[in-house]
Amino acid sequence: MTNRFIQLLFSVVLFLNVNSISAQCAYCNTYEDFMNDKWIPLDTLINEKPSNNPKSLWNGNRHTFTTGNKASDKILKKKAFIVKKNDTLYVNCRKLIYSDVHFGNGYTPTKRIGKHSMLFVNKMNLGKIKGDIVAMGIMFGAVGGAAIAAATSSKSVRQVCYVISSGENRNGFINARMLNDEMMDIFMADREDLKKEFYSEKNKSKRLLASYVIPILEKAGLLWTSTYK
Repeated sequence: MTNRFIQLLFSVVLFLNVNSISAQCAYCNTYEDFMNDKWIPLDTLINEKPSNNPKSLWNGNRHTFTTGNKASDKILKKKAFIVKKNDTLYVNCRKLIYSDVHFGNGYTPTKRIGKHSMLFVNKMNLGKIKGDIVAMGIMFGAVGGAAIAAATSSKSVRQVCYVISSGENRNGFINARMLNDEMMDIFMADREDLKKEFYSEKNKSKRLLASYVIPILEKAGLLWTSTYK
């Protein structure tokens, strides 16, 4: 066996190994670990609630993950901050809060934006919606299903973008901020053309809807999935 053949064989093995590592599923326990690319590999990662609609990629915390190992499943449910499955990132909503309102359990798709932030999509007026659901449950009891469904229908619930830029606070929660005009000014500082497009919508509420904002961020090349850009 010639030296050149051995070198070629080694190169092929190395190539396959690198691609296997890059495609593997993994998780990070903290925001800081994610920013420092400190992943814990997983042999198996099953998405128990995959989306059947490609348009709902950004739609709320509807995803749960299992591995077939009870200890790992417990970590993913309660401790892990983020998981990756191939090229998609999912952030755990369990510890996320916005103005002291919890986002609930489950994972939601997320992407990197800027050097130190992550973006995901969820409902606008999160606290008001949850308050309405509780109130309807008290008022209507077991027969309030239709009223609750109406309160959370796509027509009454608008989706907006939220940004995570830090890890857990002293109470163990992670603060998320709703993407607003001031944040967009920062993100679009070098793209006056797209900034002008963003402000071409004069209605501020409509301007902040995820369906309006995300295409502009994508045009600017600001959304990505890898840890480093």
